[in-house]
Amino acid sequence: CLHNAGADSSIWEYQTDFFKSNFQVIVLDLPGYGKSDRPRVPYTLEYYQQILDAFLNKLEIPMILETPEKKIYEDYELLQNL
Repeated sequence: CLHNAGADSSIWEYQTDFFKSNFQVIVLDLPGYGKSDRPRVPYTLEYYQQILDAFLNKLEIPMILETPEKKIYEDYELLQNL
């Protein structure tokens, strides 16, 4: 689960509690949010796409099912198809 802009992973608390007994649930705080580090870098869409790409590749996650804010994913998919 990935939070939307201005929030952190805690927005998924009820969903993770519900699904964790039957599924592996992975909740990510993007840099600068929640319990993540706050590096001194420009927080751009491209930066978050790089973080998301590294995260998905590391865990070998083939796709994302749902998020309240799909802009990062849509742009991520566009960049992957260039």
